[in-house]
Amino acid sequence: MKRFIALIFTIGLTLGGTVNHASGRHVVLPNSKLIGCKASACSQVWQDIPTDAAAIYPHNISIDIENGAVLGIEAHYDKSVSMSDIKASIDDHYGKSTYVIDNETSPVKVWRVEPETIAIQLAEEDNGMKEVIYLSANAWRKPPAP
Repeated sequence: MKRFIALIFTIGLTLGGTVNHASGRHVVLPNSKLIGCKASACSQVWQDIPTDAAAIYPHNISIDIENGAVLGIEAHYDKSVSMSDIKASIDDHYGKSTYVIDNETSPVKVWRVEPETIAIQLAEEDNGMKEVIYLSANAWRKPPAP
């Protein structure tokens, strides 16, 4: 059922956002507003900035759902997409002040976005694919006792 819902999000929802960088590469980010939304309120997969033909979309997206609410989004970008282009897109959208691992040589980049109560992680996988994970703060909360 979770995979079916993720497929529905991926196929049937509206498109929307890119960021233009000095390298000329436009990296489209998943819409972090999906985190915490429930069923019918989850309507836009991409950030809400107009797209263009040169936009770079993720290779695939996985959406984690629990009790009808989105807790996490995982986007994988092709090997050809640079870490710096993805990082620049995240910085442009959320601001550098949310960047919590400030070591530029670190293989993992992490942002904490307080207004949306999410964390974002950027890392390069062993196969060269780039992985961006959006995770709700609610993912760490224990469910209430019955």
